[in-house]
Amino acid sequence: MINIEKEVFDNVIKVKPVNIIEGFDNFNSAIISDYGGSKEKEIEAKFYSLLNKLYREEYELIVDYYGNKISNEEFNNMISNLNEDEAEFLNRIREDKNNNSVYFKIENVEELNLLLKLSLRSILFSTFYFSKEKLTIWSNYDYKFVIFFSEERSLEKYKMLVEECDLVLKDINII
Repeated sequence: MINIEKEVFDNVIKVKPVNIIEGFDNFNSAIISDYGGSKEKEIEAKFYSLLNKLYREEYELIVDYYGNKISNEEFNNMISNLNEDEAEFLNRIREDKNNNSVYFKIENVEELNLLLKLSLRSILFSTFYFSKEKLTIWSNYDYKFVIFFSEERSLEKYKMLVEECDLVLKDINII
């Protein structure tokens, strides 16, 4: 993961709600969720599949990661839920004094999956910003992720991608 300054983030990312209410008020949106009846591991696999597909299509993904901003106690609790390699990786990110902002460019699918794991398990939520698609996915509780997007014409594409992963796009709101 490469830390990027807020100014760079602001120049690259076009769909960046300040908070979830502002997002619903100012951007097209929908909720990505499971159809119901799936086990937790199955639902997680579906979300991994979806975000990995989006990442492979775009290769330009920025996330907000607040692991560097939480207390030592919270950080230690967070990494206690990870394997040794994952914990080591996040420790290196935390110890790098050049990481001044919460925005990071994802360099590979393993980094994406690690942050997605933290979000899916409600340990530390991240927001996933796809610049080319002008799409933001806001992780949330109970396997209900909010998708914000700028182009209404892209809705069918997102709906198809979500359905390919055996998830559903609901509560669609076009501004």
